[in-house]
Amino acid sequence: MIQDIFKKFKIELACLFFIAFSFVFKISLATPAILLLLLLNVSKVKNQNNNLTVKLLSLLFGSIYVLYILSFLFNYDSSTKLIVRSLGFIFIPGMFLVKKFSFEEIKFFIFSFLLLQLIHLLYVDFIVLQYQFFSDSKSFENFTALVENKFILERPYFSLNCLLSIFCIKFLLDNTTIKKVILYLFIGLIIFTLFIIAARLAMGVSVLLCFFIFLKQRKTVYFVGLVGVLFVMVFTNQYIIQRLTVEKGEPRIVIWKCAKGIVDEKTFNYFTGTFSSEQVDAKLIDCYNSKEVLSGPYWWIGKKNFKYNTHNQYIWYFVTYGFLGLTLFLGIFGVQFWNFIKNKNGYSFFFIFIFSSQSLFENLLSRQLGIYLFLWFCYLFVIRTENTIQDA
Repeated sequence: MIQDIFKKFKIELACLFFIAFSFVFKISLATPAILLLLLLNVSKVKNQNNNLTVKLLSLLFGSIYVLYILSFLFNYDSSTKLIVRSLGFIFIPGMFLVKKFSFEEIKFFIFSFLLLQLIHLLYVDFIVLQYQFFSDSKSFENFTALVENKFILERPYFSLNCLLSIFCIKFLLDNTTIKKVILYLFIGLIIFTLFIIAARLAMGVSVLLCFFIFLKQRKTVYFVGLVGVLFVMVFTNQYIIQRLTVEKGEPRIVIWKCAKGIVDEKTFNYFTGTFSSEQVDAKLIDCYNSKEVLSGPYWWIGKKNFKYNTHNQYIWYFVTYGFLGLTLFLGIFGVQFWNFIKNKNGYSFFFIFIFSSQSLFENLLSRQLGIYLFLWFCYLFVIRTENTIQDA
């Protein structure tokens, strides 16, 4: 009996490591690990006494997936990619409904995620610094190409992982006896990396997260010093200045204008939207290849239309599923805000701050990695922290 429990515990830790690895390097490895965790704990479903927050979140995620299914059935979309890619909306909440993570398991996942993220950070810093110090041809275009071709993850998802790493470090600062100076240095490395790759939105969000953490830890001197270093970095790096001042333009203006064109159509239904992700993609592509866009400074968007969705998660839900879809999506943040106010759970605030800000400029839930990160961190210790710490 004890041996069986030990074996199961070891298997679950292995699953958590594979999930952490997948978030940093290869997302496809996460699915079997999460499903195995679900199967190992499914027998406990009758014994679980989940709180209202968990149930509400699961209801919202399930409702969003039902929208995806209905739009597929009623509009005969030619692609099943959205349905398959979004299956995490079902089995990830299901896994958290049947499994209650122990405090030690949460720490193990966090340590695994941070260790793997550290490896990724050092790799990114190496190729970027090598380019900046040893490249013969330095330009905005060349550095952008470096980011696109050499990074393991695309910049928005790499940036999101960096912000989530700060999120995890906050948990360790609050709940472990690790030397805090090590964790502060880790935060510094993360923010340094975000600045040298000029991840615009994440740069600002990371500094604000750092402010919240240092304020609580009463280390405002550290924060002032960090801001001073970042100030020097910004004004001595031409690429950062070009990115921050949008010197090369902002294609999202055209993208959002094309999305607005869909809303302005007489046939647009404000309650359910187009009710088809395929129709939204097709209409955006038509707009990107219109004479107005092709004759402007962002003519190249039409040449790469396979990459350019609405670049705003809120706009995507409204255009695709109207006020119904947008309300369900915002409801997730609403539940987290309720959890933050009612239970004074600061982790809910961090979740809202990170994902709501990133959703302003990216369709995070258009990729499997974004979906898994969103759902995983929505549940892991944002919801479970208070109970698990008491149980530890």
